[in-house]
Amino acid sequence: MKSTFTFILVFALIVTVNLAFSKTIFQDDFEKDKVGNLPSRWVGCQEDGKIFEDPLKRGNLVIGVIKQNVDCGVIADTDVLSEYIVEWDWMWQNAAWHSMTIHQEKPGENYHFSRNPDANAWEMWVRTGGNWPGPFVVGKYATDLNKWYRCQFTVNKAEIAFKIKEKDDNTPFDKIKSVVEMRGEDDRFKKGRFGVNENPGSFLDNVLIYIGKPSPVEREGKLTTNWCRIKSRLI
Repeated sequence: MKSTFTFILVFALIVTVNLAFSKTIFQDDFEKDKVGNLPSRWVGCQEDGKIFEDPLKRGNLVIGVIKQNVDCGVIADTDVLSEYIVEWDWMWQNAAWHSMTIHQEKPGENYHFSRNPDANAWEMWVRTGGNWPGPFVVGKYATDLNKWYRCQFTVNKAEIAFKIKEKDDNTPFDKIKSVVEMRGEDDRFKKGRFGVNENPGSFLDNVLIYIGKPSPVEREGKLTTNWCRIKSRLI
């Protein structure tokens, strides 16, 4: 009887996971890298972004920005992607402009999303031809320095939504309201790399880019571990 029940549960888990997400495009927790080196799976970092030990958790490896105006994009065929979801952990050590790039077609040509150091505002800009038009979308969400947050972009060509929560908040992102939404304010960029751009003291970890909707277990990389725990209680 237990064997039959176990089979049914395994089948249900497989079906649930397959329905929950479509395809993981890129995933990196930096644990295979070495402190002081460039991130092995990212491109464009040169000497501007390197691997650090997590300032808040000894032994955990993260990517950190050491110079202004970094253009460090991921290796994930994101230069040709126009629709995807990206999640990552983000932490800042100083009150500066800390930013991410979206749809970077080439260096200096992209949407530029920033944490405003003065007003806890979040701003979407355009970077093109050496100019910075904007900000043309602004949202409010108060954050603290030296504290990890979990962030999410939902990207559909030039429609982009940003959500953020504290890292230990287990609320699913689909239950969280967007802080910033871009819906037609600008449409000059529709595909390109996702990456980090400025400023020293900015750290990222647990980057995940996917199409569809992953289950929370899959997102944290603990599916096998959790299944073993479930199975051990049944047998």
